[in-house]
Amino acid sequence: MNRNILLTSIQQSLARFKAEIEIATANSEYNLHLHSENVLIPLLNEVFDVNLLNGNYEEKNLSAVDLVDYKNRIAFQVTSTSSITKIKNTIQQFIKDKRYEQFDMLYFFILTEKQNSYNSDSIDTLINSHFSFDADEHIIDNISFYKRIQKINNVEKIRRIEKSLSSEFTDEKIDQRKEQLQYFDIQKLQSEKVYFNFLELSIPSTIYYSDLDIDTKLLKARITNRRKKGLGRKSRHISDRDLVKEAINSYDKDGNKYCQDWIVSENKLFTFRNLGDDTEILSKLVTNQVEEIDSNEFYELNEDYKKRFVSLLNFSLRERFAEKKFEWVEKEELYRYKAGKLAKSVKIEWTKDKKKSERQVIYERWDKDKNHIICFRHLAFTTSLRNFEGKWYLAIRPTWSFTSDGYKRSRFSEDYLTGIKRLEANKSVFSDFKFIGTHLSETKNENTLFSTLTTPYSLIIHSPVFAKFNPVINDEDWKPIREKKSDDNQLEVWE
Repeated sequence: MNRNILLTSIQQSLARFKAEIEIATANSEYNLHLHSENVLIPLLNEVFDVNLLNGNYEEKNLSAVDLVDYKNRIAFQVTSTSSITKIKNTIQQFIKDKRYEQFDMLYFFILTEKQNSYNSDSIDTLINSHFSFDADEHIIDNISFYKRIQKINNVEKIRRIEKSLSSEFTDEKIDQRKEQLQYFDIQKLQSEKVYFNFLELSIPSTIYYSDLDIDTKLLKARITNRRKKGLGRKSRHISDRDLVKEAINSYDKDGNKYCQDWIVSENKLFTFRNLGDDTEILSKLVTNQVEEIDSNEFYELNEDYKKRFVSLLNFSLRERFAEKKFEWVEKEELYRYKAGKLAKSVKIEWTKDKKKSERQVIYERWDKDKNHIICFRHLAFTTSLRNFEGKWYLAIRPTWSFTSDGYKRSRFSEDYLTGIKRLEANKSVFSDFKFIGTHLSETKNENTLFSTLTTPYSLIIHSPVFAKFNPVINDEDWKPIREKKSDDNQLEVWE
């Protein structure tokens, strides 16, 4: 087959390709990635001498580009939209996400037909010398792509292009793509929201630290005397944190509120609070030589500093949760909703799916004769911190805490917890998580629009993280089958 016959075949295949795109788009059954993988990638690799891959498989949430070759620093956006608005929006996203640090060249492959001209001045203004872009050269459609192929002198390369194209446009291949397109469209229609048990955190930007300046001898004597009187912890060991806590409490006489969002290491106090602020109670416990460091720089120093940062972040979250009335229970290593001065059932208001709703967070359990309360069930949760790609996340695991009087742990706590966990379904656990996540992330009183938080630094807890997932899996198809119990064996549950 000579060169002219090969080029004619390529031209016909490209025309079929365009027609197939137009028909599929008109019928709303168009899937870009399918065409990109099957048709475009091998063609572009031959014509541009590159090694493109589908970017969506190479990097999660890849923005602005579809096909990428990291080694040759070239990327393609494949689209059926030819407008200048589409071009400019893509370039804006490309710059915003600093894709120019990964790719020197950005091409647009217009699957339909590109405009006769594009306003280069407005594009150049957007690009602002971040990378080189010529609309005539870097915006391609089937016609201009064919012109590039015509300029290729290597007949063997043209032969490979012709073979690749002709093999993709047999009747069998076209029918196969139609079936796949329908499958993808069905899957797309049936996507569902899947929530992770993560809340993203925006951490304070600065950590303040300084040497401690406290009378350790006097503070130790106070703690020891109090423990001898049976007040406070019975442990003989007095930690650095015990000393600082005692020092803070000594200032409480002035009406200052005790805070717990700090750590002590190597006789230095670290906190997100500004130690250079004279009104800050912690500033009274350190020397005047206050230093500060960027939070990211701090935890990236080494593993030891990362552990210190995690500890500081945990104590800071503990302070934040206390403002939401979730108290830290050391013995159970969890947070639970705090009872008031008089322990009783508690309901609080929250926003569920944009609607006001009430949620019970403390339940009373009475004996059968309703003579006395057996125990209280508190909504509770455990936490852990995770760092993924430089972002911090708080993992939440809902659970329950049982008290005999609203404060002390019930001696039957483990039995109660085992019983309720055996009966709880995924739906109820998800409901607990969604409530906790939403409640912790709320920062404003909707009646006044003012913040309800008092911590003097910006530690933001974001709403629960979710993703669109498909195919949809019916819960009934995968959740465990429950064994039906006789009435005699049925565990008691109360709501």
